[in-house]
Amino acid sequence: YNVDSTMNNSGQLTELKYQATNSKLKTRELIVSYSNGKVNTILIKNASSNQVSELAQTLQYNSMKGYAVESNQKVSLSDEQTLRIEVEYMSN
Repeated sequence: YNVDSTMNNSGQLTELKYQATNSKLKTRELIVSYSNGKVNTILIKNASSNQVSELAQTLQYNSMKGYAVESNQKVSLSDEQTLRIEVEYMSN
């Protein structure tokens, strides 16, 4: 993976970004965003394929709101299927 980091003007880490350098790796991208020194959001993009199907998956996490999973699958000789699940944190 290639790793890149972003800092704010104060020198505090605001983002880490990992990108796959090999197309055989399932996790293609991982981005971790920070706010005030704490993890704020995480984004993961996965992809895989073979002779019969292609799968793309996006995972999102927000420490204050919740998380989401989205999967797109295309199988030969059929329509593309999309699944999205969203979870929102509720306050008591």
